[in-house]
Amino acid sequence: MKDSPHFYWTPRSGGTFVWQVLHRVIPVHDTGHSFIDTNRPLIINYRDPRDILASYLRIHFGKYDENRNLIYSPPTQKQIDTKIETVQANFRTLYQYRDFYVSKKDILWLRYEDYIDDINILFGKIENFMGLKIPQERRAEVKQETSKVKNIDISKKVSHWRTDAGVEFDHFDMNSRIHIFHIYDGAHKGWRNYISKQHHEYINRELKKEIEDWGYKTE
Repeated sequence: MKDSPHFYWTPRSGGTFVWQVLHRVIPVHDTGHSFIDTNRPLIINYRDPRDILASYLRIHFGKYDENRNLIYSPPTQKQIDTKIETVQANFRTLYQYRDFYVSKKDILWLRYEDYIDDINILFGKIENFMGLKIPQERRAEVKQETSKVKNIDISKKVSHWRTDAGVEFDHFDMNSRIHIFHIYDGAHKGWRNYISKQHHEYINRELKKEIEDWGYKTE
């Protein structure tokens, strides 16, 4: 098996889920959202930048009722512009990894859309990269321990809930890394439902480079 890897993921790209899985099946050296220069194996996770944008808009501008259910309000142009800048800044770090490690062999690129509907695909990618075999019984345990249902239950129990229904995303469960409001539907292209159609062309234009450079299509 390879040395314990460093795990980097673009924020709001499903990295917490991958973090949960990785820490249950292999030793992980370190994790984070910043660029590092390392000789260790690298595992890097990313996602459609438009879905990342929608996730940012939800957690930073979304409002919730007393039961922590989302009260939907379409994001404004100003809010969209603010978070487009955030997404582009995050992708600059992703580009930095790709450009700096262009010749690196022991690097695993994980694309959210490839594994999110089937954890066995994620298991297979980890096995092939690390040179190991995850027993079927362990797969079943990890699948249960990291399920969406379980993580939503954790998110509902995170403390420091405010009675004014404001967002306190900085409060999270240390063991699972799950925050308040951390999980929504997670569907690929969910941005099209969360962001008003009148803004779709604008978003595709502003994020065109990030969308196309990482294997997605403008719509």
